[in-house]
Order: sequence, then C-alpha cells, then structure tokens
Amino acid sequence: MANMSKQKKLLVITILCISVIQMPFMALMPAIAGMAQVFSDRSLSEIQTAVSLSSLISMVSSLLSAVLIGRRLISKKTAVLSGLVIAILTSVAAILLHTQFWHLCAFSVMLGLSMGFFIPATASIMFDALNEEELQKVTGYQTSFTNIGGIVMSAVGGVLTTLVWYGGYLAFLLMIPVAVLAAVTLPGKKTAAGDDNGVPRKRSKLPGEVAYYGVLLFLFMMIYNVCGNNASTHLAENSIGNAATAGLASAVQMAGGVASGLVFSKLSAKFRDYTILFAFLAIFVGLTVLNLGHASLTAVFVGMFIVGSSLSMMVPQCMFAVSRCVDPSNSSAATTIVSCIAPGAGAFLSPVVFTNLTMWLGGASTNFRYQFVAIAALVVGVAIALNTMRLEKRAHSSPLSAKE
Repeated sequence: MANMSKQKKLLVITILCISVIQMPFMALMPAIAGMAQVFSDRSLSEIQTAVSLSSLISMVSSLLSAVLIGRRLISKKTAVLSGLVIAILTSVAAILLHTQFWHLCAFSVMLGLSMGFFIPATASIMFDALNEEELQKVTGYQTSFTNIGGIVMSAVGGVLTTLVWYGGYLAFLLMIPVAVLAAVTLPGKKTAAGDDNGVPRKRSKLPGEVAYYGVLLFLFMMIYNVCGNNASTHLAENSIGNAATAGLASAVQMAGGVASGLVFSKLSAKFRDYTILFAFLAIFVGLTVLNLGHASLTAVFVGMFIVGSSLSMMVPQCMFAVSRCVDPSNSSAATTIVSCIAPGAGAFLSPVVFTNLTMWLGGASTNFRYQFVAIAALVVGVAIALNTMRLEKRAHSSPLSAKE
C-alpha cells in the first residue's frame, strides 16, 4: 500500500470503513433469544428464519443493483449510498414499529435491500481500482475490518438488546458517518459503455470459476452461520450468560476473523486454495470445543474465536481467486454472485436446514447441533481439498500448461 497514489489510498480507506459496517446482522444475533420471548407464539426456527430473511432479500436486491449498474442507470457509488441509507432508515423504522412479528420480517426485508446494494458495489469498485498484488493484501485487510465491525455491532447490539429487544437495529445508526465519507470519496462514474475511441465495449462472459467459488461460499456460510445463530440460545440453554454475554461471545467470534485476516496474504500466497480447507477445519475444531465445553464460558469464547477465524480465510481467498479472472465489464455481476447471492443463500438456508434437521435428529439441544455441523464442516472441507488436488493435477498435466 506504500506505493499507492493518494487517491487510491483514500479509496482503500473508504472501502475499509464501509467494511466495518458490512455485517449489520451481527447486531441482531444477541437478540434472538429475546425475540423468542417477545414472540413466544413463534418457534425458534421461525425467529431465526425471519432474521435470516435479509440474506434472501439481499440476493434479489444484489441482482437488481447489478442490472441497474450494468445498464448504466446508476453508478456503483449510487448503489453503495442507496444501500447505506436504507439501513439507516431500518433503524428509524425499528424505533417506531416493534410490536408485531411482521415488523421483524419487514426490518429483514429492508436490511436485505441495503446489503444487496452496498456490499457487491463496494467489492466491484475495489476489483476495478486495485491490481492483483494490491487485491491480495487489501482483501485480507477488508475481512479483518469487516470482523472488527462485527465486534462493534455485536457488542453494541448486545448492550442495546438488554434495554429493548429491538436494540440491535439501533446499531445501524453507526452507518451515518460512513455514508457521509462514501459520498465524498467514492468515484461516481457509471460503468463505461465504450473504449477511449467510443467503440462499444463488449461485456465479457463470466468465467466458470465464479460459479465454483460461489458454490463454496454458499456451503461455507450455511455452515458458518450456525455458530452465531445459536450462540444466545446455547448460552441460555447452559445457563452461562444473557444477551450481553451473547454479544460478547459474538464479538470474540469476530476477533478470530480479525486475527486470521491480518495474516491472510501470507497464508494465501503459500497455500493458495488449500486455505479453504483450513477454514472448514477451524469450524470443525471450534464447534467441537463449543459442544465439549458447553458448561464453561471460557471454552465457549475459545470455540467462538476459532470458528470466527475461518471467515477471514474463506471469504478473501474466494474473492481474490475471482478477482483474477474478471474485468471491469463483468466485475459487478461477479461480485454480486460471490459477495451476496452465494453467501446470502447459505446464510438464509442455514437455520432452515440445520436447525430443523438437528431438531429432528437430536432434539433442541444446541450441543448436538454444534457437533453435527462440525462433522459436516470436516466432510465438506476434506472434499474441497481433494477436488483442489484434482484440479491442480489436471492443470499441470494439460498440454497447454506444459507448452507454457
């Protein structure tokens, strides 16, 4: 970053600031147990699904923003600002409306619209502005800042939730100064329609790697979200904490992501896509610790930290891999898939699949749920590693690579 121009450094600073508020849903995780008490006529699965609805909506809104950007109806900067403003309005709405279950669903719809606009547009701006070496470093830093933001959101959400059940939504007001910074510093040009001579530029097709890494992110987020979705319930079930403690546990989970994000560039440079295996192994170990140490708050914090470290290994590795095979003409569509659609689908289906499946197999115990998902993470991680070995062997043995 030392060799960057002042303008590019300012852009990176802005992107990192946006990354801090990129996980607003973390402010809601400590409130799930409280929501279940307020809406006692709803099951835990229904509450978790309502909160996760934002992930489903973000997939639709990210497609909408990609279309609007691709047709040059709005700029990427406008998409970012629109998303931030919608999130701020969600906080205002929660202050006024918070007595019905449909209010909770409406907040999730608004939050989903917000994330679908500002998250992929921010990533696309980063892809367009930075070269490969800069991206490998900045993607790791970006995930660390995202996790720092997750810590802030979790802590603030946990504290505010002890006051009112909808306190997590009030944490979205932290986006106001970030929106002001983005309005001042982000480039406002729309996607170029042609080259320097005015010749219409053809849009490149999305490479197959985008779909591949999208599937990996889908599986990862479906597994990863089990930890945060069940944290407050796990603490309450084992009588070792309340909403504030759940907020602290979520903050510890994000701290794990900060730590691994700081060393991501070195891990990625040495292990390449095998970094993805390490991410799934971290989830396996962390969830196992949560199960075996369920009676100890210290063990819970250790397990949350280990699980959290997986995020900053998985997400930046997939983002970096995708950035190497796209260009400005298709980066918006690519980032929509890998930063919103794939992880959003995984996050939404996480409680639908794992909460219902583990309740059917082992009852309501979060200890069983954590261990079941831990084993699933191990199986998926090993399968991905074997496939990576197969792809590398095929690439080395191909005649085209031999000639090169």
